[in-house]
Amino acid sequence: MRHGEAMLANPMSGGYVGDVPAMSLDVFWESEAVMKVGDAAIRDRRLSKSRCTLHPGGLAAAVAWYKNEQTPALIVVESSATDDTLFDGLNALAEVCDPNTQVMLIGHTNDVFLYRKLLAQGVTEYVVPPLDVFDFIEAINNIVRTGAAPAAGRSIAVVGSKGGVGSSTFAHNLAYALGAQSKASTILVDLDLAFGTAALNFNQDPLEGVGTALAQPDRLDNVLLERLMVRCSDHLSLLAAPMSLPENQEFMAGAYEEVLTKLKASAPLVVFDLPSFWADWIYQTLHMADEIVLVATPDLASLRNTKNLIETLRERRPNDGPPRLILNQLAVPGRKEIPTRIFANTVGVQPSLTLPFDCKLYDQAISKARVIVEASPKSDYAKSINSLAENIVGTKKSPPKTKLQQVLEIMKA
Repeated sequence: MRHGEAMLANPMSGGYVGDVPAMSLDVFWESEAVMKVGDAAIRDRRLSKSRCTLHPGGLAAAVAWYKNEQTPALIVVESSATDDTLFDGLNALAEVCDPNTQVMLIGHTNDVFLYRKLLAQGVTEYVVPPLDVFDFIEAINNIVRTGAAPAAGRSIAVVGSKGGVGSSTFAHNLAYALGAQSKASTILVDLDLAFGTAALNFNQDPLEGVGTALAQPDRLDNVLLERLMVRCSDHLSLLAAPMSLPENQEFMAGAYEEVLTKLKASAPLVVFDLPSFWADWIYQTLHMADEIVLVATPDLASLRNTKNLIETLRERRPNDGPPRLILNQLAVPGRKEIPTRIFANTVGVQPSLTLPFDCKLYDQAISKARVIVEASPKSDYAKSINSLAENIVGTKKSPPKTKLQQVLEIMKA
């Protein structure tokens, strides 16, 4: 399976920031601004696989620290010096560092000649504030991924506020639309092991699927993955839930994270269709996802659950934007519902889509054994899903260039 360049969403700028591979990292700060950015970064989910520490004192503190401590894979050090004091400090740091340790210097002078001199001195990267947490993580990523494996693909977790809100149907249609819009390999993973419907909706009857992968996470490689998946379209493959009730759904600790991490490494886009109950592995999947799509219906129980989930995710993922809220099954005949405006104001998130209930549309898709976006591509539902998919994969922008990058581009020209 081909792997594309896919990075994680930066909700602040519209750019993308990738997960950092497992590594060791120490940050030595001078200014409070860099301390706050470093603290936010080492707590961020994108650095969750790394061992990170934060120290005051800047360059001098780093030199003193490594006289008695082993150096990590990467040292991030801040220094406001620009004269011989800076280079004397870097020379002193080099004397106590392992030769393979890389150094990212945070300086306060936007000078191209200083930049070139620092690179010649052996500094891996030089960045200048102001920095936000995404600038910081991206700079680290650019360093540690040089010559390494490609960045992991982008994952979208779809979860319902409760059972019966149509989150699985939405996830299947979104996965199909993402593959069609991006023209990139996309994997749909049906994680409702007991009652998953993805295979039915795509008219597939796989003998094996996600249950086999979870039972043997250490054996999951590209060859086994290809055998477990079924092709649903030119760009969409399905890792299905079992077609019959599994005897045992208990998997060893870490199986879900290991399998989902390997899936992200195998395709540019991965959609997780999550069941509507709460468990540690579901929380972990939501925590590691780059995008979360929350499907809800306009009723009281869904409102309560949506509010609770959004607040939990906001607390646990402070550097990420809120989930994309989908209000589904609106205007069901004979049912009282909470107005969209009141629902949105209560949960604190405006819906990305509002989708009316259309029994005829669903029946047509079922009779054709296809998802709605394929069976009825001209329907308002399909147009809405395609628009959301285009928004997810089609708004990738490069982060704003720093002043130093602009100077370097001018000099190259």
